[in-house]
Amino acid sequence: MGDVFLGQIHLSLSSLSLTGPHPPRSYQAWYSLRPGSEYSPLKIGSMRLLLIYHEDYILTSTTYQPLLNLLVNSITEPFEELAHRLITVEVTSTSDPNTLFRGNSVASKVIDEFMKVVGQTYLHRTLQPCIDEIFEVKRSCEIDQSKLSEGENIDLNMTNLLFFVEKLMSAITSSARSCPSVMKRIFHLLRTLSVKQFPEFEDEVRFTSISGFIFLRFFAPAILNPKLFGLRPENPVSTCTHRNKIHVLCSSWWNLEGKKNQTVSRTLLLISKTIQNLGNVGARVNK
Repeated sequence: MGDVFLGQIHLSLSSLSLTGPHPPRSYQAWYSLRPGSEYSPLKIGSMRLLLIYHEDYILTSTTYQPLLNLLVNSITEPFEELAHRLITVEVTSTSDPNTLFRGNSVASKVIDEFMKVVGQTYLHRTLQPCIDEIFEVKRSCEIDQSKLSEGENIDLNMTNLLFFVEKLMSAITSSARSCPSVMKRIFHLLRTLSVKQFPEFEDEVRFTSISGFIFLRFFAPAILNPKLFGLRPENPVSTCTHRNKIHVLCSSWWNLEGKKNQTVSRTLLLISKTIQNLGNVGARVNK
């Protein structure tokens, strides 16, 4: 209704029948809408409303961890058997090591989704501190001369980019002990079959077959879209409704915060691309 005042009601939640050994999940009642004190001399009419009040208890994610572990453990063995079959078919049907697991094959998609489940805690423990820092400091890492804002220094931005990339790479490369054992077994299978399929490129494919997953399909996507992987509660680019009084109230905020959030989004993109390029090092093994 915009800025039009329609009326008000005063409702005490303690008066609702939501307590006791078996409280209802919702409560329905009818209330008359009455004018506010500043409108009391006026006749603005009345309205009857149907309100539904929900009270849900949301526990922390750690509360559900035992259940998640139980579900993951129950599917680990059958999944590994399925993955072995799919990976074997994928590797033996590939003639070029440069295209190994680079497409959206069934084997790639299955392992992608499984890593998101079994590797969620590992992913958060590895990336969370640096991702939070990127959102907090909002430091520009733009290195495209044509996209620099007024007053920006490309050398300083390059330093910022290298700082975050090195910090993330250090966290990733030192996290081997935290990697779930089931993921390690899958990676071992990938490497074994790849080396067997391409023995002449053994020195390269023993690394690139794994980096294609751990960097290109696991860490890089999480850095690019932290909300999708549960690393952040919000997207880096915020929006604001520029309409009527809302525009007046938030336009100044948008000019400042919107620019900062766009900087964060761009930083995540540049870091993600850099991580992908590092994962692709040595991919052109037959050139």
